[in-house]
Amino acid sequence: MAQRAIGGRERPREAMLGAFSALSVLWACGPLRAALLPAVWSASMPRFAAQTMPLGLVAILGATFAFWHRTEWPRGGCLRAAIWIGLALFALPGVMVHYAAGWVSGLAQTALFALVPVFSIVLEPHLGGLATRPIPGGLLAALAALLGTLLVFPVAIPVSLEAGGAFALVILAAFCVAAANCYAVAAFQNPAFAPAAPMIAVVVSAGALGLGMASLFLDRPPWQRTSLAPELLWAAAVETPSLLLLFWLMRRLSAVRLSTRFVFGPLLIVPIGALLLQIPLATRTWLGLLGMAGGAGYLLLAREPEAEPPTLLGDSRPESPASHE
Repeated sequence: MAQRAIGGRERPREAMLGAFSALSVLWACGPLRAALLPAVWSASMPRFAAQTMPLGLVAILGATFAFWHRTEWPRGGCLRAAIWIGLALFALPGVMVHYAAGWVSGLAQTALFALVPVFSIVLEPHLGGLATRPIPGGLLAALAALLGTLLVFPVAIPVSLEAGGAFALVILAAFCVAAANCYAVAAFQNPAFAPAAPMIAVVVSAGALGLGMASLFLDRPPWQRTSLAPELLWAAAVETPSLLLLFWLMRRLSAVRLSTRFVFGPLLIVPIGALLLQIPLATRTWLGLLGMAGGAGYLLLAREPEAEPPTLLGDSRPESPASHE
């Protein structure tokens, strides 16, 4: 897997791993924002308004690039797919997590989103007409990463009907992200779909519109103008580059490999946060970090089986418009 051809171009494995590492580091910066920046610059807008800002910036970049190069815009089924991806990847999970936040802590949400690689392994062969061959032992590796995450971020068993419903809602949000992640990878790697820039513009515009509507009805208190400058700088410096890296990797990695960002992000947060705050880590935490690194690392780096040779009945692996790592 030293190199792979996408769209007739060779992409070295090192470039993809470097981009994925940069994405994980940028994702880890979000929860550490208060520790990394002075208080005056770490003030943030309400959740949905803040999430809308980087999507809007990426939409402007994608639309500008598409108009400048006069590329074809999505239409028909391609347009519907792009809108669905934007809503399911950004807006719907955000709303679900919002309603669950009163009963499920932020740390528990982080642990439950480690289910995304598990769901992706199950869903990837069935979404978007994919014909990928599963990574041997991939499900066990994903479960090991999940177990490690639960050791680092313990999840309390719900003790009420409301808490149980909120718990299930976060799991549903993780499932929604996994499904959208699988479908997005298939769409962006499908040569029959529109070029990447207009597709990205439509995807993030749909997500921004959904989050903007949620902000109007759910954000409390309303955002203040004093928080606009810090949030805009953070979105431009951290969140917009992470989104661009995410879409770049969607054209080059399989959905399962890309889903490991939900493990690698928290994996980086814990030791960096402990270092900044001078907090020693317990043995249980170190064991959890080891499980997270081992399971997610295997999913990211393991080689997929080679396609079986053709037989008298034809190629044993059906053709797919999507390419996979």
